[in-house]
Amino acid sequence: MGRGVAPHYHFVGGKGGVGKTTCAAARAVAAADSGRRVLIVSTDPAHSLLDVLNLGGPLRLPPGSHQLGGPLRLPPKPPSTRGVRPSFPPKPPSTRGARQSSPPSRRSLIRIPTRRGELRAVELDADGAFRRWMGPRRQALRTIVARGTYLDDDDIDRFLALSLPGVNELIGLVELERLVARAPWNDVVVDTAPTGHTLRLLAMPQILGRIAGVLDGMLAKHRFLAETLGGEYRADRTDALITEIERESGELGALLRDSKRCAFSWVLLPEVAALEEARDGVRALEDASMTVAEIIVNRVAPPASGRCDFCSARRRSEAGVIAATRAAFPGRSLVAAPDLGAEPRGVPALRRFARTIKLGGPLRLRHLGGPLRLPPKPQHLGGPLRLPPKPPSSRHARLPKDPECGADHGWLEALAPRGLRLLVIAGKGGVGKTSCAAALALALA
Repeated sequence: MGRGVAPHYHFVGGKGGVGKTTCAAARAVAAADSGRRVLIVSTDPAHSLLDVLNLGGPLRLPPGSHQLGGPLRLPPKPPSTRGVRPSFPPKPPSTRGARQSSPPSRRSLIRIPTRRGELRAVELDADGAFRRWMGPRRQALRTIVARGTYLDDDDIDRFLALSLPGVNELIGLVELERLVARAPWNDVVVDTAPTGHTLRLLAMPQILGRIAGVLDGMLAKHRFLAETLGGEYRADRTDALITEIERESGELGALLRDSKRCAFSWVLLPEVAALEEARDGVRALEDASMTVAEIIVNRVAPPASGRCDFCSARRRSEAGVIAATRAAFPGRSLVAAPDLGAEPRGVPALRRFARTIKLGGPLRLRHLGGPLRLPPKPQHLGGPLRLPPKPPSSRHARLPKDPECGADHGWLEALAPRGLRLLVIAGKGGVGKTSCAAALALALA
């Protein structure tokens, strides 16, 4: 196949922790097994692609880590910083007149063995990509800033060394184009970061255009003075850089809006909060003229093998969310992926997962409006949306004491000891940080 053949892009987005990486990797494996050349790229700063492909090494737990419980060991209280004068990092050395060193070696594409085609995977290194992009362009940017501002050389160097908001998303798209240009791929599957990062990533072509406009405005006064005093302005590398940024902005924007070359899948769990975020995310994409052609409802509970009140309640709740999802996204391909009980890791497991939910090959818009594609087990989850009965009002009601916690709520004192001013709830996307933070705040109140 010649290099002139344009690849098909497939972005997989959704809330954190819903299984985007698994769905993206399964689609990439299935496409490669069909004989296609596939590149799968992770743009998530917290990468897990190589782990899902079982290339991140075995998980090793420390001795005794399986034994949960026991007292919570908090780190020692840090010394007070009251009255301590903050220190700032020194100014970076001026690079005026210095020759730029060559960028570090770029992260290689990892070859993943498949049955027929070719599959390569890479987790984007945002810092390395930024250095590669900035290296040959730094001097032109310094010249533009010097011509358009009153900053001195040291201030310009400090400005260019700043980590600007959105730079990871911006460079992610530019780096993606660079990787795609290295080989004649049939399909490019993009495992994106959680919703907020994804929306910023896909808004970057427009941001690039604005950056080009700002840089062009910085040069406007210089051009005017050159024409006024010299009679003619001669374009230089600064103009070439602005033209390059404008071109990249136009090309990336056209790609993301081209439904023949670019498709989007949105992954969610059968939960109300995930559905609400999916509505907002899909609406934001379509407001930007990007079409979401496929909705994947992941980890749907299979029918219980025996009597299980918890399982039955979960399936009833999920059936309502699936029905609401079908109503919220009419005319799109809807896929329900069963909860396998264990995370599919490695190519064989991903292949079986893709076969279960019939993923494979590029997603084309001709699938829109087709029948609802449900795997065998979750197929019984249809029916009308049945909401649970409204709970009685808890206004003026007193919370019952938890006999396990005791009246003194020792668990709360362990998590938030007296005098603590700030408690950060952190963790991987989708693990329940918001629920834990809200519950803790209510308990403290």
